Amino acid sequence: MKAPRAALLAGLGLAALASSEEAGVQAVNVGGLTAFNDLLVVHPKALVGVTYDTNIQGTSPASGDEILRVMVGASALLHLDEQVNAVADAELDDLRYRTTNSLDMVGGTANVKYQQRGSQAQLTVLAGLNRDESRQLETGTMVMEQVYRAEANATYKALASSYGVDLSASRLQYLEDTALFTAAQGSHDDFALGLTAGWDYARETGIFLHVIASDTQYLDHTIYDDSYGGALRLGWRGAVGDRSLLRAEAGIDYRRYLDTAGKLPPYDQQNAWAPALALGLTWPWAERSRLEAVASSTVVDGATSDAAWGMDLGVHLAQELGRALSCGVDADLAQLRNLSAPSGAPREIRTTLTLSCGVDLRQPSGLVFHLGGKYLDSRSTTAISYLDFQLISELAYAY
Repeated sequence: MKAPRAALLAGLGLAALASSEEAGVQAVNVGGLTAFNDLLVVHPKALVGVTYDTNIQGTSPASGDEILRVMVGASALLHLDEQVNAVADAELDDLRYRTTNSLDMVGGTANVKYQQRGSQAQLTVLAGLNRDESRQLETGTMVMEQVYRAEANATYKALASSYGVDLSASRLQYLEDTALFTAAQGSHDDFALGLTAGWDYARETGIFLHVIASDTQYLDHTIYDDSYGGALRLGWRGAVGDRSLLRAEAGIDYRRYLDTAGKLPPYDQQNAWAPALALGLTWPWAERSRLEAVASSTVVDGATSDAAWGMDLGVHLAQELGRALSCGVDADLAQLRNLSAPSGAPREIRTTLTLSCGVDLRQPSGLVFHLGGKYLDSRSTTAISYLDFQLISELAYAY
């Protein structure tokens, strides 16, 4: 819908809570409001942008619109000492459509992150809220949703071994009905526990075992079913060449669906299996230039069936063109293969290609101008297929 928020704000030095996969613009030095002998630094920020979207609701023929976006917010960084720090980030986002006024939205994000580092152990705790619009791939329509999440990660590294624990809980709450389900039918909670144990046979290089247990609970069981499951993966991580880092995991993913008695296909599936895969490659060849590639395979809840086999391949390229100019290119190919289908009907296979690129002009004062485009092609073997293109221009500033 918009240019990736993390990509543009990374150019303002405010990407502490952003995903590295989205960050296409690198940090510049900006000011900030300081207090408590510089232990606390606050960065006010603002953004204004205009986007032209050629296919707002994934329809055929396409129906386009212009969107005005205004965002205000602030990030606060608290450095208690060299080992302990905390980050708080808040944004208020306003979207206004020129003709499709029903999609006008006031949303935003609020996140808090605490991190403590030691010589052998590290603890990270994160909590956040995000209210936004997202495109439902199965229908192409924009849907307003709200996500609550809490995560904790603890790691411990000994001389030749390492251990990790991950805990997460989240709620996806739909704020409006969709073409496939009502807001209550689609809203659900997710819980996950991950355990990692590894053996390092060289510096920052080793093999590990990754075990994941997860549970999904829907607020309404009219269509979708609660499920639990897990994944067992064997992995390797280490350097590939002088600068590249690779992390690779492979194994099996399983889910068990409950409350399926009396339901008709494709919502009566009890067991679902798929290959488990997680690959991540990072290759930085300069301070603000890098290549990142990720690939994944897992069982996911489907919108048009109980379960689907989800596969994804993504590539991100960031290149510094000068002291104040940089560009980014992203490509993502994803496929969802339903693991069940209505009686006598073929299983749906949906393949989605997303391409985006942008140029960013940075100023030492904290001003960033972004001009970019995004292309989306989503095709299904049994349902709607659609194309969409967005032209995005945004101006952001942080103090």
